[in-house]
Amino acid sequence: MRGFIADLPDTTRYEPGAIIAEGDLVMVHGRYSGGFDKPLLGIDIFRFEDGLVVEHRDVLQDEVAAQDTVAGNPMFPNPQAGRADRQA
Repeated sequence: MRGFIADLPDTTRYEPGAIIAEGDLVMVHGRYSGGFDKPLLGIDIFRFEDGLVVEHRDVLQDEVAAQDTVAGNPMFPNPQAGRADRQA
């Protein structure tokens, strides 16, 4: 993860979306934009022990525009954004 972040262009922007915690697991759904052909969506899963990250898993994929998805829904409905932002 450190290598991935260190290699990102300076123009890269990260937007956290849904953040879910249960027990010793935390999941973050986020968007990386800037410096790529298309925005990337990622899900990071962290496992904690004694307040430290002891395990990390992730998945990255290109973002698909809402009008190009089967259901017509955005792939990144940011719950932290206002309602108008979610429909963009």
